Amino acid sequence: MKSNSTMNLKLNITLLMVFVSCALQAQLSDTIAIKQNIFFNSFQTQLWKNPLFYTEQQFKDYTFTQINFSQNNSNLKRVQSAEKTNRYAFTTEGIFNLNSRSRFFGDVSFSKYYEKEIGYSFSSERTDDQNVLSPNYFYAPKKGNWEHQQYWLQGGFSHHFENNIVMSVKLFGDYKKSFRTIDPRPQIVYAHYGGELTFGYKIKSHIVTFSGLLSRKKENTSIIYMDDYKNAPVYTETFTRFSTGYGRTTFDNSYTNHIDLFTDKGFGMGYQFSKEKWNINSTYRYNKTMTDFYGKDGNGNVYLDEQYIRYKYRTINHTVAVNGFFKGQTKNYFAELLLKKQQGDNFSVLEQGQNYRMNIDKVSFNSGIIKVKNGITSYCFEAGANASQQKYIDLLGSTHKELTDLVIHTDFNTDFYINDQNKINFKTGIQYYTALQEELTTVKLSSENLFLDNVVIPDHAYDVTDKLGAAVTLNYQHKLSNKKELRIFANWNSLVALNNDYQKYDSSLNTSANNNYTIGLAIIY
Repeated sequence: MKSNSTMNLKLNITLLMVFVSCALQAQLSDTIAIKQNIFFNSFQTQLWKNPLFYTEQQFKDYTFTQINFSQNNSNLKRVQSAEKTNRYAFTTEGIFNLNSRSRFFGDVSFSKYYEKEIGYSFSSERTDDQNVLSPNYFYAPKKGNWEHQQYWLQGGFSHHFENNIVMSVKLFGDYKKSFRTIDPRPQIVYAHYGGELTFGYKIKSHIVTFSGLLSRKKENTSIIYMDDYKNAPVYTETFTRFSTGYGRTTFDNSYTNHIDLFTDKGFGMGYQFSKEKWNINSTYRYNKTMTDFYGKDGNGNVYLDEQYIRYKYRTINHTVAVNGFFKGQTKNYFAELLLKKQQGDNFSVLEQGQNYRMNIDKVSFNSGIIKVKNGITSYCFEAGANASQQKYIDLLGSTHKELTDLVIHTDFNTDFYINDQNKINFKTGIQYYTALQEELTTVKLSSENLFLDNVVIPDHAYDVTDKLGAAVTLNYQHKLSNKKELRIFANWNSLVALNNDYQKYDSSLNTSANNNYTIGLAIIY
């Protein structure tokens, strides 16, 4: 009975992964186990993005199922980020090789998380990993707690036809519901879905690919007050305002209900040259997104009607990536270079003009080497650097922000062999951030300078401060029956300020260290 139960469970999961798993077939004599070491995470990322480039490499089938809890305690942060976040998550992903020519790939996740003390934003975005939020959102200065639940589904299929044509299809769906627990009380519901279709042609060691992508996101936001009389200018902390551009604050009476409709269109092309033990590939992607902000009509209702569009935010992205991989007798190597250029322009339909521009240029380089013998990682070393040049301009004259920054990071991990059934993987890493050049000019156009004084200036103080991050991760790995593996893992990372350059802009910036933790359990089979 136990054997039949196990087989039924594996069959059910296999059927699920037909839509949400990952597959790859290869020609090398040895396979690569993606979940053997974090070194191979970059291969999974590239595999999900460009599955047609990996037909000459063999990745073992796997299903990875994980539950985890994380807590982020952030003192040193930008204003529109949570002071504390508790997150519970479930994830499953995998690779399933159907045959030598057909494969599936994908992942599923569910997360529920709680954020504490976020002010100046009723947006679904956060400034944890982006310097400035997209324009056009409501806010009140008063801090509040948020609750979120999110479902993510991604899957794809690729096939190598006998006439050397290769094809892949990828689909995804993202659903999220968020609400704040105190006045003012915004609630956000959004659904984002889309897909990408890629065709290519393989000639001996060469593959050329062309792809097209399309996605759409609808985000409904409503804001209510349990104590509605507090939505008045005299109540500075709770009065709802509208931010458009960066630093410009207005009043917009459509705060009770509004819709953001996001459409993303683009195309891509790629080329790969591969041999038995190595390959190098490059891709170019172009995509243009348009987010239309719909306000309410005279009766307080919101419709997807062009006459109710208040703002249009357009972003254009150009991305070039180059990846190389070499598989040796005992060592594997990879290197990747990424170049990205992004421009965002916000247009006010009511004022019939442009009021905001954003430009971001990024370059990143990452590399790694790993030595594995008999399933044991002797060592793994990774290093890289990321540089970005950013410019945010409120064209109506309130803010001009420029920033050039550099991040350097290194990671090292190794396995400690206990016995045939047990081992421990230890990882440590550091990350250094510095601002190479910065400039902030603000013009206070009226007595209403809450956003400038309490968001724009403190955020820039954070951005110009040198910072050092450190991380330690422990993975306990235990082999189960039927080639399964149990993993128990724990991670700690911190962030500290290294100088007092922030005092030029905001001497009150909280520079206490951040401490974040993650613990979890995973099964691989």
